[in-house]
Amino acid sequence: MAIHFKTHFLFLSLSVIGSNAFGLDASPQTVVPPTHDTATNIGPTTPSRVYSYEKPTFKNYLIPAIEIPIFQFTLNQADRLLYPHQGYDVTFASGWDHVAHGKWVVDQDDFTINQIGHPYQGTVYFTAARSSGLNFWESWIYSNAGSYLWETYGERSDPSINDQVASGTAGALLGEPLYRLCSLIMDGGGTDPGFLRYVAATLVSPVTMINRFMFGEKYGPTLESRDPEFFMRIDGGWAQNTLIQEPHSARQSATDVVMGKLSLDYGSPGRATYRYQRPFDYFHMDLGGIDSNGRIFDDLSVRGLLFGAKFENDGPLQGIWGLYGHFDYESPQIFRFSTTAVSFGTTSQLSMGKQMALQGTALAGLGYASAGTITPNNDQNDFHYGLTPQGLLSLRWLLGTRLSLDASGRTFYITDHYASRAPGKEKIDRLDTSLLLRLFGGHSISVGYGYVQRVAHYDALPSLSQRIGTVSVMYSYVSDMHLGRVTPDGK
Repeated sequence: MAIHFKTHFLFLSLSVIGSNAFGLDASPQTVVPPTHDTATNIGPTTPSRVYSYEKPTFKNYLIPAIEIPIFQFTLNQADRLLYPHQGYDVTFASGWDHVAHGKWVVDQDDFTINQIGHPYQGTVYFTAARSSGLNFWESWIYSNAGSYLWETYGERSDPSINDQVASGTAGALLGEPLYRLCSLIMDGGGTDPGFLRYVAATLVSPVTMINRFMFGEKYGPTLESRDPEFFMRIDGGWAQNTLIQEPHSARQSATDVVMGKLSLDYGSPGRATYRYQRPFDYFHMDLGGIDSNGRIFDDLSVRGLLFGAKFENDGPLQGIWGLYGHFDYESPQIFRFSTTAVSFGTTSQLSMGKQMALQGTALAGLGYASAGTITPNNDQNDFHYGLTPQGLLSLRWLLGTRLSLDASGRTFYITDHYASRAPGKEKIDRLDTSLLLRLFGGHSISVGYGYVQRVAHYDALPSLSQRIGTVSVMYSYVSDMHLGRVTPDGK
């Protein structure tokens, strides 16, 4: 489904401001705070749980139920005006036909629109609910309901299974970290955040800040963050592709490229007082880009704990385990792949002396993924969806307060189950390594090597093997002089 998400920001404000005209500032539902230090909440929605020292939680289910259709109607009208021949001339009858008789398909729309545009559109639905006081799972229902509404009433084309997953679930998995980062930015400004914090928070989660502007702190300031451990690393510099193998690609990758990356760890285990009782009380996010002769390739990965618990011990090993949700969009210059998945696994830290530690995450699970050559030859359309078993192992060895060695490996096996055009099987492997030296303050330098390989076998297309290896030299900035090492007391 061709969704032109570059128009979203323009009409986002109109749709949300319109909701205020409907008088949605109604009496919200109240969750009474407990009188003891054990998490609790009225009803079964335990992700809403609050503590005795926290403000009561207020909810309004009507606000997102109005905001989402207003946003979709405005977006549809804009798309109808800008793209008059692409199936946006919907009617109530065409939408009802989709609901009653519509055949759900796996569409072949533009990869970026499907795998970035739809997830971002899903964040609009999700954060509309989240910023109205609803918990993660309630907001996930709204993001899926919003996705279904768009698939049936937003376009004339057949409803799309992959778009439903991308908007409904990937939108929630991406929306929650954005919502929490918005909250973290505002919390860092104390009782009177400055103008730049408002700007930054709005860029991160515009719907959250629009609802805050309209309704104040009635539905929570943003989120009771409970002081999570937070580590940020920013990298930028030069890189060289030392290995390039790109059959069936109509363009040639550059040898010298410019790279940048932002990595975030929120709620890393190891602090004694921090609790994991809500989805995404722990998450990791990577955002990166490569400039190759003016062509930009972007990466976005998020993984967070949905259900889980801490290791209960007083030894050197501290961690969490449980069910994780993750969304990945990767474009390593030759091909692209993306996945929305759930995995079972663990994130932990092993203390190895006063200044040393080994941190790691190990996950194995199942997702729905897609892959394809970025610029295929005319005779090679290998855009392929399918159910995807996948695994991840990420390690960070902290050698005091000056050195860290990072290594992360991921593997994806895209099957022919629920496949689209170009049915077949693909195996994608990615390895990223980095050695960082902190010089003074947060200023650091790092060297790294990344390797990505895609091997694909199709039913009706030639098999292919694509790979690229990249050496990088980067300026790096870290937010923590301990390089992300977590101590029990948080100091």
